[in-house]
Amino acid sequence: MRTIVAGNWKMHTDSTGARSLVGALLEKLEGLPNTVEAIVAPPFPYLQRVLDQTRGSRIKVAAQKPRVPPRMIIRCFLKKA
Repeated sequence: MRTIVAGNWKMHTDSTGARSLVGALLEKLEGLPNTVEAIVAPPFPYLQRVLDQTRGSRIKVAAQKPRVPPRMIIRCFLKKA
């Protein structure tokens, strides 16, 4: 059975806080079984930074319902591929 842990944090942090949060998640995820899947949905201003930080990790990144053009979000996800 697979366990999914997902969360977003709206704008309740800054860029440094977002980096720290994702860094802590990366560390904690290392000790968990592969059946645990983590998904984060950062605010758009931090989306690219979080995608870069999670590249090659088990953390998946989702976009919140944004108030920015979809093409900008698509560009961010294409850079991760």
